Amino acid sequence: MPDTMRQQFDTLKANQDDLHHISVSMQGKLNSANGSRVGGTDTGTDVSNGVAIGGGPVGRSVAAHFSDIVSIADYGAKCDGTTDDTASAQAAITDVSTNPKYAHGVRIYIPYGVCLISSPLSFSTLDGRSISIRGSGITSSTLRFSGTDGLVISMQGGGLDISDLHVQRSVASGVSNQALSVTAPHGNVQAVVSNVQIDGTNQAVAWQTGAVFRNIGPQINHLYVNGFPNSNGADTVDSYAIGIFGALGPTSAGNIYAIDAKIVNSVFVGSRTGIRIGGAVQGVFVTNSEAIANDYGIYWDSTATAPQNAVAELLLVNNFHVNSHSSGIYTAGMNQVSVHDGLILHYAPSIDQFYGVNITKGQDATVSGLQINGDGSAGHPETFIRLGSYSVASVIGNKSLTLNGPSIDVSGSAYISVIGNTSANFPNYSGDRILGCNTTNVMCVANNMDNTFAFSETTGGNVGISAKGNVNVKGKALFVPQVFSNSTSGYGFNVGGQPYNVMTSTGPLNVNICGSSNCTIGNPSNTVSILGAMTAQTISAASLKLSGNLYSSGKVCLDANCARYVYEDAPKHKVKIGNSTNGDVFSIDDKGNVLVKGSLTQNSNP
Repeated sequence: MPDTMRQQFDTLKANQDDLHHISVSMQGKLNSANGSRVGGTDTGTDVSNGVAIGGGPVGRSVAAHFSDIVSIADYGAKCDGTTDDTASAQAAITDVSTNPKYAHGVRIYIPYGVCLISSPLSFSTLDGRSISIRGSGITSSTLRFSGTDGLVISMQGGGLDISDLHVQRSVASGVSNQALSVTAPHGNVQAVVSNVQIDGTNQAVAWQTGAVFRNIGPQINHLYVNGFPNSNGADTVDSYAIGIFGALGPTSAGNIYAIDAKIVNSVFVGSRTGIRIGGAVQGVFVTNSEAIANDYGIYWDSTATAPQNAVAELLLVNNFHVNSHSSGIYTAGMNQVSVHDGLILHYAPSIDQFYGVNITKGQDATVSGLQINGDGSAGHPETFIRLGSYSVASVIGNKSLTLNGPSIDVSGSAYISVIGNTSANFPNYSGDRILGCNTTNVMCVANNMDNTFAFSETTGGNVGISAKGNVNVKGKALFVPQVFSNSTSGYGFNVGGQPYNVMTSTGPLNVNICGSSNCTIGNPSNTVSILGAMTAQTISAASLKLSGNLYSSGKVCLDANCARYVYEDAPKHKVKIGNSTNGDVFSIDDKGNVLVKGSLTQNSNP
């Protein structure tokens, strides 16, 4: 055995180091026939059956140690940036995907360097085995493809781990291409992609599709895709950085959901869409990630005929950033959408309508804690948040700056709450800041919408609260006494002590009490108190029942102009009746003494 090899094995035994480092340095395994190493010229005694001790106390044959990890260099790959390594790499992955000795799983190692690949590398597993494809890092191990596709994988069961790898493309092509394609016919594969970079040697030759998963819910961490150049709304190629698709038919046919895909700490640049989702996908969770310079940051349409025509379950997006041309996030037909804590920017504004978040045709959504910076220029229509034909949703605590269009549009939706949102600076838009607040079952409360950053009491929804505590109600307000409580009795509505503290956009509050039905105001055991003057223009009720006392500290007016009135002169313990022409004309004190201004008639006798 040559000294070099002996020294390497002595070092291994002394340091208890990982044998795959020795495999890399030797560029191959020992040949069991003559002791030579593949790719080299050293010869000697066959030591493949010799026992070597690795990291633990049990010795194994050298051949067993080297079988733990299969390097494509073992099959002849050079990865020197000049040699075509296609045949060697394909031979390696075919062996590990079909050879019975790897039925319990194996790792394929992509060495340091640039491995030139001229056609797709593909394999299929049929027995549920797990395979790991791993390099030395995204800046160290590169598979550089010059064909149409990159890695094309089909798995029936088992697991797939792709990590520490750079998947690159070096030539332009007019046909559709994808860097990574993983398909599982029955949706029972666990796929992990971590620390992987997908791009072209320059953006002009970048992949049209970065990574696509069919019937698989991948777990993705630190994936960077610099995709096909986006042409700002004029794309003719449906390119996307990452695609997650479930089955395109009824899920009753079998377990064909793509289940719980998770995307974290990832960046998607270019392509028409950053994250494209469709089909029967049970859930997609996106966290701490970015989609930049796309038409759509996230696009999920389950209502289209193809390829998305199956059940769409849950989309959860939080702590994110999108910079998009058409829409930051677009969904249609979703069962549940939850979008929180993100920054949305309008990329390359044009005459095309832009939506920061556009959620349509579904139910159960929450949008909160978002900020959008629009363009605001004339001719560039923009809307921050749109809920179209949607039901049961909350839009809470979002902020928009510089828009050429409404901040929020909930027109055509029902059971929607729009609360505590702020928008400012509408340089070329003078319409309502929130659309759809007058729709049945839509509540808009405490939204601060004004183009000078000041509170506006006439825009921004049907209910607003100013910094001074004034309440703005657009239109009529229906108050249920038990809802508005005070600390003393728990019933009643405290107006505040000054007339007209509750205002509509055109004047004092119109109060509609119980419609045309009989009703009771307040707790029957308590007093209903009206502090300050109160004028009732109309009371359209069949009857008005006060089950307690009605107390007024001012006049009770008998007409809209208070031309006739009744009031208590408390210091003199008198109740007085008067009019605007003659003043007080009648009074009666606590003892029954009567004072009349004018004549007094009893039984028709003066």
